[in-house]
Amino acid sequence: MGSAQQRGDLLFAATHVSIIGLLCRYLWPAHSGETMHALTQLGTIAFAYLLRQALRWRFERQRGRLTAAQPG
Repeated sequence: MGSAQQRGDLLFAATHVSIIGLLCRYLWPAHSGETMHALTQLGTIAFAYLLRQALRWRFERQRGRLTAAQPG
């Protein structure tokens, strides 16, 4: 399933999404369907952002290694 670094990036993103989800659930308990829907949307947006960041960081690390390994 990919390199250890890739798995680490995904674990990092998943951990932060879990923390955000717990904070949303316990700090703002859902009393209505609308609130729960809004929290679900917030969690989805947070997950997409963190996944994008993890992929960006991975790409930048790979690019940095490739650039450093090139002669000249």
